[in-house]
Amino acid sequence: MRYRLIEHEIPDLEVADLIAVMRGQVDEVAHEAVAAIGAELPVLVRPHEPQYASRLNQSVSWTISGFIDLMEDDEASLEDIKAFFREYGAWVSEQGLGPEVWETAFRIGTGVTISRLSEVVQDHPGVTTTIIGLIAQRTMGYVEDLASAMRVGYVENAAAAAEGERRRRRRRLLESLLTRDPDLKKIERLAEAAEWPLPRSAAAIALLPHDEGDDSDQAPEFHADTLIGMHDRRPCAIVADPDGPGRRSAYTRDLHGWTVAVGPTVPITELARSLDWARETLDLVQDGTLDAGKGPLWFAVDNIPLLQAARERQLSAQLVAHRLAPLMTLSGAQRERLALTLKHLLQSGFRAVEAADRLFVHPQTIRYRLRQLEELFGPALRNPDLHLEYSLAVHYLLNLPTSVPENGSAASGAAPEASKLERSRQKLTG
Repeated sequence: MRYRLIEHEIPDLEVADLIAVMRGQVDEVAHEAVAAIGAELPVLVRPHEPQYASRLNQSVSWTISGFIDLMEDDEASLEDIKAFFREYGAWVSEQGLGPEVWETAFRIGTGVTISRLSEVVQDHPGVTTTIIGLIAQRTMGYVEDLASAMRVGYVENAAAAAEGERRRRRRRLLESLLTRDPDLKKIERLAEAAEWPLPRSAAAIALLPHDEGDDSDQAPEFHADTLIGMHDRRPCAIVADPDGPGRRSAYTRDLHGWTVAVGPTVPITELARSLDWARETLDLVQDGTLDAGKGPLWFAVDNIPLLQAARERQLSAQLVAHRLAPLMTLSGAQRERLALTLKHLLQSGFRAVEAADRLFVHPQTIRYRLRQLEELFGPALRNPDLHLEYSLAVHYLLNLPTSVPENGSAASGAAPEASKLERSRQKLTG
């Protein structure tokens, strides 16, 4: 084997002997280097925290042994020792020690190692001042490689720690914003600590995986200033200035398999209310009131009539039963067909051609159905004072589960049917 690190003509046997001599001095040189480092940097050898001295001893011993390995074979792998120093750099960062500490430790250790190893080999046959200088030069280059590895570990851990602290602060801010009647002064302090510019208005967002068994913690991608709470039992988020230009389209950047409901825009002290509306919107998606097939993104303000009806299902069912009583005597299919026709007639001002266009049927079909409706409802059908009630009742009938019985009486007063979500909850709790 050629000892290529020493690029001078020294017989192999003498080089092998030189390396053996140096290996025999590793423990003594390491002990002296550790003592010198500890004398100048006592923070690295705390008597009551032995892991500090243990790590320092290990790092110095490995540094010297690794260098001698390179002298023996300059193709020896440094991956293991570099990995150790990356981990050591991360540990130093976790302890809150600044980079100047370990940089100083490397400087002291390198100086002691070069000095002591030079003394050990200077009287060895064939060793000249040139070779000693070469060993010193290579030692410094080798130590710089290890210092670079340690620097990477230190910087990566420091960045991760900073990001972790930033997330913790934003989590505390999100939790405070979603409390009832939050303290504005406290919110301002938390927002400043979290580096979150406090907006004048915001909206809460409710999140739901497409598959209920999906435990993925990958959150949907929103604006960078969105506060995301994946830790909550029902994950949520807060988006600042949601009505700004282009903000609505940004919600669909990448939802990663989640269904998203955005609550109404409110002042920052009323976000709990916004979250209530967002979660109620998701409930309507879950129970089938809102068609999940229309997409993963929903806005509470686009579904206010159904949200309002869902909050007062009995009252909504009573409106349907009272105002649409004539339809309740019909079969399900006929009732739905005439209800849908009535909806579009109300929206078009009873213009048959326009209603036909909306329903993709012939105008004569609409006129026939209108005559049926007039026979069922009588003059009340054309009463403009009732059109709002008719519109709401038809909307509820077509979209919100109710318990109005087939062929039942309008005055039956039956309680509304439990939604799919309510039934599933009953199964879970029953």
